[in-house]
Amino acid sequence: MNKGIKVALIIALLALFSAGAYGAWYVNNIYKSLDVQVISTEKEDLGITEEAEVKINMFENSKEVINILLLGTDKRAPDENSRSDSMMILSIDPVNNNLKLSSLMRDSYVKIKGHGSDKLAHAYAYGGAPLALNTVNTNFGMNIEYYAVINYGGLINVIDALGGVEIDIKDYEIDMVNAYIGDVAKIEDVPYKAIETTGLQTLTGVQAVGYARVRYVGDGDFERTERQRSVLTSMFNKFKEIDTKDIPGVAAKLAPNVETNVSLYNMVRIGTSVINAGMKNVLQARFPTDDYGYGKLTTKWFYFFEKEETIEELHDFIYENEIPKSQKKD
Repeated sequence: MNKGIKVALIIALLALFSAGAYGAWYVNNIYKSLDVQVISTEKEDLGITEEAEVKINMFENSKEVINILLLGTDKRAPDENSRSDSMMILSIDPVNNNLKLSSLMRDSYVKIKGHGSDKLAHAYAYGGAPLALNTVNTNFGMNIEYYAVINYGGLINVIDALGGVEIDIKDYEIDMVNAYIGDVAKIEDVPYKAIETTGLQTLTGVQAVGYARVRYVGDGDFERTERQRSVLTSMFNKFKEIDTKDIPGVAAKLAPNVETNVSLYNMVRIGTSVINAGMKNVLQARFPTDDYGYGKLTTKWFYFFEKEETIEELHDFIYENEIPKSQKKD
């Protein structure tokens, strides 16, 4: 799942290298261990419409905000066709000095180029990251050009390199969390320890990935997206505390597990933007919002939503820091 969760770090980490701590040679070496893909930059192929760009350009900070599609897959073998287990838009906003995470509901009923209408998560299975990118842009009125994908092993290694993440385990979650921890450990062929108590505690990489994959307790997929964002936010907070000398080790564990179309030049540019802005906060939201609901079509359950309203709410969150009313805390 959380593979997507880590691109925030890859951008920030490589950015710090570019800031001069280790020099161009080191940055270049780390970049070479990424799985860099070259995809079409044509707007039609990316799913970027003129209508979407007109709406986005109405926001004053639209030129400064950088959006990256983060993808986590349920792939268990290199040649396996998989769905995207998690999808998030990471928005780097140097104007407001924050990062934003927009979780996209995997069951959202959307149009997928060449495949009719289906679940958002299926776009990746049909055409990999390029089709997933096209699908998000087309259905959510975005103009995203960059993506990154991560696998279980990479996330586990990075969380462990950061010293674990702080997560509050609820009493109704613990049994299912432990079941998923065992599943993740089996897939990655790594040892693990079950969580023994509830409450705020430090989770290892395997434990955190298991936690983030939990879907069938609490509020289903709605709550799962919150778990995913909680892990990422905790990782971000840990990253802010890391000693500069330890950054290379974290980056070295991360990079080999990331597929992306971000060029070295843009990696440095984006990262430098993060560092120079001194970002300290991560804002979170989920789209489509809680105002919509599930429905059955033939034999499948989908999350149906009103497209134009969702696009407006997503744009307001990314460009104006406006959290959707249904997700505001009292």
